Amino acid sequence: MAKKKKMQKKHKGGARTAKPKKASVRMASKRKPAAKRAAAKKPARRTAAAPRPRKPAGPSYKPGDMPFVTPGLIVRDPAASLDFYARAFGFREKLRVPGPDGRVMHAEMKHQDGVIMLGPEPPNSYTSRAPSSVGAATAGVYVYVEDVDRLFDQATAAGASVMEPLTDQFWGDRTCKLRDPDGHIWQFATNKRPFDAAAVLPPAM
Repeated sequence: MAKKKKMQKKHKGGARTAKPKKASVRMASKRKPAAKRAAAKKPARRTAAAPRPRKPAGPSYKPGDMPFVTPGLIVRDPAASLDFYARAFGFREKLRVPGPDGRVMHAEMKHQDGVIMLGPEPPNSYTSRAPSSVGAATAGVYVYVEDVDRLFDQATAAGASVMEPLTDQFWGDRTCKLRDPDGHIWQFATNKRPFDAAAVLPPAM
């Protein structure tokens, strides 16, 4: 009978539900929700660094906004020339540098991808003079425009002198030749057809 009672006690003890260990409870309480765990695994976002300034395309030995060949014109009054070229030819002012006396000592103007430089006549100099000061021009500037007829009307209305009226040239350009107040010669052109030097002969001079 004693053995039977012991077996019953043992059977009852085995039927009892085992209590969770304290350590397991503590571990479960420390577990984070799945969303928080996923967020914790994500790497921290890096702040984007400021973009480095790009160097202008082209060779390093010239400014990116300057062409390889730039004519420099001597004029009597650069400020007046800046105004005239803007009104007559539609050029845009690019740079104006005043001298110690406040007058313009250097200036630049743009037309499409071209640039011209302007400088005043040096005092007491006979080697750098405006054509109007010496009575002759030794160079000219050839400029392509979208509508040479329109520019001709605009320039002559602004005071440019006509050296050659609108003419259809044998090389395919329609041109006009003008002189500015400083005596510089400008030939403006709009291309009308391609030029084939082998097929086209120049007219007799």
